[in-house]
Amino acid sequence: MKKMILVLFLWLFVLVKSSWANEGLVNLRGNGRTACFASSIFMDGVYRVMMTCRELVTAISAEQNRYIVWYEDTTGKIKNVGEVVNGKMSTIIYPRFVRLFVTTEENDYPVKPSGNVIMTGAVQ
Repeated sequence: MKKMILVLFLWLFVLVKSSWANEGLVNLRGNGRTACFASSIFMDGVYRVMMTCRELVTAISAEQNRYIVWYEDTTGKIKNVGEVVNGKMSTIIYPRFVRLFVTTEENDYPVKPSGNVIMTGAVQ
């Protein structure tokens, strides 16, 4: 009986975890010591995301001088969330999403990400 209850509990835990995959925590990691931590909370029909980053270099190069955050939704579409300023970012995301990642870009509002992904993380 105890085994059955334990199996049922674990099954429910896995089911709930997968259904709320867009509300939770995101640990973004890259090569080296650079890292970001984000939290996502579903509130009033949107996902409120707050992010803080550590060990970001002020400018990668003269051209690539902005850190832009992107999300990937459940259908695989990728969209610009905003810029990390002074190691922080706060934004609202409307669709369900499964992953965040950060790229270095030349301007504030790129339509699609450059190939220079410096860190990425899935929603846990």
